Amino acid sequence: MYAETTGPTEEADAAPLDAEALFPGAENVLSVWPGERGGRLFVPMTDIFHYRRPDAREPWRKTAAPNKGEADRGKAESDLKAGGAGGGRSSESHGRVARLKPDMTASYVFYHYQYQEEKPGDGDKYGIIGLHENLLFFYAERPATIGPPPYEGTLKTRNTPKDWGSAMQPHFIEWRDAPEGQTVWLNADRVLEARLPDQEGD
Repeated sequence: MYAETTGPTEEADAAPLDAEALFPGAENVLSVWPGERGGRLFVPMTDIFHYRRPDAREPWRKTAAPNKGEADRGKAESDLKAGGAGGGRSSESHGRVARLKPDMTASYVFYHYQYQEEKPGDGDKYGIIGLHENLLFFYAERPATIGPPPYEGTLKTRNTPKDWGSAMQPHFIEWRDAPEGQTVWLNADRVLEARLPDQEGD
C-alpha cells in the first residue's frame, strides 16, 4: 500500500497513518504480524530510495498534468533507473515487487542512497522504494512527473554507475515463471485506489 498524508509528519508527536482504519474488516482477511507493541495487520516499509522528497517551498501535488515532453522523458528514464524500478495528478499509480538477496542489502541501499543524493529529481517525482525484510516495493506514477527539486542532494560526488541495470542485477532473487520482462521486478495488481477531493489540489 502506498499512501500520502498531509501535515507535519516529521514532528516527533505526529500521529502515524492508521492503515487499519482505512480498511475496516481487514482483520478478516489478513494475518497478524507480530512485533513492537503487539500484533499488526499493516507493517510500515523502510524508505530506502526516492527520486524526490517533499519540500515546504513547493506543493507536493498539483492539479496540472505534466506536459508531453516531461511524461515521455520520465517514462524512458524511469524504465532505465532503480534496478528496473521504472515509473502528476491525472496519472496512474503503478507498483512493482522484487526480492533482494539478504547478503546484498547493504550494497543495494548504498547504491540507492548515493544515486538519490547525487542526482535528486532524476526520475518520477513520486517514485519511491520501500524495504521490508528482503521484499522491495517500488511505487511510481505514469506518466511520470519530472523536474528539478528545490533542493540539492547531500552528496557532491558523481559515482552513480552509468550502467545501472548491470550494477543492480546481482542484488536480486529472480521470480520463477514470471511473465516476460518481470523476472526481477514483478508488476503488482492495483486492488484499490482512493483519493480525497481536498488532496487533488495544492
